[in-house]
Amino acid sequence: MELQRNPSSAESFLTPRQEIMSLLSQHVGLNKQSIGDAAINRAITQAIKLSGLKDDRAYLQQLKTSRAVLEALIDEVVVPETSFFRNPESFDYLAQYILKFQKDTSVKQPLRVLSLPCASGEEPYSIAITLLEAGLSHGQFQVDGVDISQKALSKARQGIYAPYSFRNTASFSPQYYLDKYFTLVDQNRYQINALARVNIEFYPGNLSDSIYAPNHKAYDIIFCRNLLIYFHPSARERALYNLYRLLTPNGLLFVGYAEASQISQHKFESLCVPQAFVYRKVSQWPQDEKRAFTASQGPSPSKNKSLQSVNKPFYQPTSNNQPSNNQPSSKPPSEDLAKIRKLADAGELVTALEQCDVYLQAHPMSAEAYLLLGEIYQAQGSDERADMAFHRVLYLQPDCVEALTHRLLICEQKSDQTTAQKLRQRIYRLTKK
Repeated sequence: MELQRNPSSAESFLTPRQEIMSLLSQHVGLNKQSIGDAAINRAITQAIKLSGLKDDRAYLQQLKTSRAVLEALIDEVVVPETSFFRNPESFDYLAQYILKFQKDTSVKQPLRVLSLPCASGEEPYSIAITLLEAGLSHGQFQVDGVDISQKALSKARQGIYAPYSFRNTASFSPQYYLDKYFTLVDQNRYQINALARVNIEFYPGNLSDSIYAPNHKAYDIIFCRNLLIYFHPSARERALYNLYRLLTPNGLLFVGYAEASQISQHKFESLCVPQAFVYRKVSQWPQDEKRAFTASQGPSPSKNKSLQSVNKPFYQPTSNNQPSNNQPSSKPPSEDLAKIRKLADAGELVTALEQCDVYLQAHPMSAEAYLLLGEIYQAQGSDERADMAFHRVLYLQPDCVEALTHRLLICEQKSDQTTAQKLRQRIYRLTKK
């Protein structure tokens, strides 16, 4: 059965290649500026070549109907950069923290650590080795590795590494660790042994997903390094909310050096450890923000061993004739839109745009929300994007005079008199008594 996708505001104006990029943005949270159009285009071209399909359009159709095709594309786009004990200051601090943790005899539960994205496994295995070297026994900790790439997860589970994976061990002799935690499988490759892998599980997951791991037990420590920088703003906000939610009170969050400025000082306290970039969870997430970022969760799914339901479709069908279960709390939708409009009227256009995007994920068939989206784009001076949003309004509500009027003004500014005249005629027919 085909997996349906809700048409986007710009769907009628995108080339197949642009729509493929749009799908990556929607379902992975990818900000294309973070890696560049050229890199994404190369990845898409390679994915199409590997699929055996003849062109972008044929590939796009497969992408809309096949989870496997989307996963293969993600594998081409995601280029994991990792190694054992990368940024060693983080692991030095982790060891110090564990030594303190061991002294607290009131701690009864095993320490829970999340590595996300775990890529090909070097980071979660480095964490496990650090915990063992700090004196924890196997029954005292659990490490979960999560990544969106199935190819990366497969490599992580296999746990076989070439010398390049040990390039960040130059400050100390890696031979001790190789002898203790690895088995030589050939002249150039080592496999992680049972001593270091017994407490590690690997799962697929997308941190920018608004329903990411809704029922999962919280973690004491999360390593999430060099992931947030690849998300567009709304995906980054969802990811940060998920990280906050998944941490225990006073839990530790390790991030990459380029992400330190993105961590809210109201929700995380910097521990000021040089080059470790570690934060402690300190406060309660504001309820208005919590409603916004959990708006599209709907009913809580049943508990599952996987951090993300493997049966969850990438494209959620929504019908105009059926009520949506994705209501943002008990408030009527217009009340949330009124708050977003108030932000826009106050000149906080970036925040308004991000919250409007979150709202539309929960209410993808809301003509009122697309109308507001178009007005925000207009206020930013982005007439092309505004016009696409107003087109979406008219797709959902063909008799919306306000959207027609906005489109008329845009066409007149572009001196597109032919389209402007057609719009005037439509407005006249709708408004005449």
